[in-house]
Amino acid sequence: MKRLSIKSRSVLVSWLVSYFLILSLSVIGSSIIYVISTNIISSEVLYSHKIVLEQIQQLLDKRIEDIDRLATQIEMNENVQSVIYIREPMTNENHYRIGRTVNDLIVYRTANAFVDNFYIYLGNLKKVLTPNALYDTTLAYNVFHEKDSLSYSNWIKLINESHSKLFYPLKKRNNGRTTIAYIRSIPNLKIYKPAATLVMLIDENRFQQAINGINISNGINVFILDSNNIILSSNRPISVPEEISYNSLSSPNGQFECFIDDKKYMILFTTSNITHWKYVAMIPITVLNSKPIFIRVITFICLSLISLFGVLLSFKFSKRNYNPIDRIVKNLSNYFYTPNQ
Repeated sequence: MKRLSIKSRSVLVSWLVSYFLILSLSVIGSSIIYVISTNIISSEVLYSHKIVLEQIQQLLDKRIEDIDRLATQIEMNENVQSVIYIREPMTNENHYRIGRTVNDLIVYRTANAFVDNFYIYLGNLKKVLTPNALYDTTLAYNVFHEKDSLSYSNWIKLINESHSKLFYPLKKRNNGRTTIAYIRSIPNLKIYKPAATLVMLIDENRFQQAINGINISNGINVFILDSNNIILSSNRPISVPEEISYNSLSSPNGQFECFIDDKKYMILFTTSNITHWKYVAMIPITVLNSKPIFIRVITFICLSLISLFGVLLSFKFSKRNYNPIDRIVKNLSNYFYTPNQ
């Protein structure tokens, strides 16, 4: 009787093991699918941030190309060409040329909304031609750069040098904001002292509007870094971290992880082929992993519930299937059992 009872119980154990094995295979399969899916989601999230960063870079590159074209139009303008070589003493004809050129500059000022203002420094006259009038250098400095951190002497030196295409950041002394000065010699040749210098002023707000116009997830810092390791613009106030510098971002684009202020970040960057600026995105790992973590929690809860119900159902079905056999075994045991035994 004991042998029959033991064998019947072994049947119950066998069924339980079979059910648990099937349940374990389901859990293992689900876990593998979870790992693969979270890796895919993490890759897709990272790829989407790369696309956003490239969109910002391409958008601003297009704006810079528009500025280049406008600068070329101004340089090739016949009236501009006629005044850049004027010398003292000024004649009536020269004053007339200046007047015609000012009228043309008024039209150019409205041609590109990305440019806030511009002027042309005339080297021979040592005066500044604007869309309003002809200024002496002192007045021009006060109008355009009085609030900048650039001194008058450094400004004079800058506009008398030859520049093929220079982007020069000008910090405001009162609020720390930045104006980008696009500086280009006329004619645009590599000569020691150009006849004239075109300076276009672009407010940092123009860059911020372009950056904020593209959907950027909360918690992500995006900024533009020039070759002097100066942040030209960013979506929120930020200083250049010690862990990130222009020289350290030597390849055209890439990604790496680093700790900044004891917080882990994924750093994405790409490079402009026009300005060679670095477009950088600092993504907290917590932001990058927010979706995979959410899926991990949901998967863990689901697997826990499935396992719990699976165990309960395994016991229920095993017990239900085992009960008829247990009754048969007991009946057989009672049948073969005699008091003499």
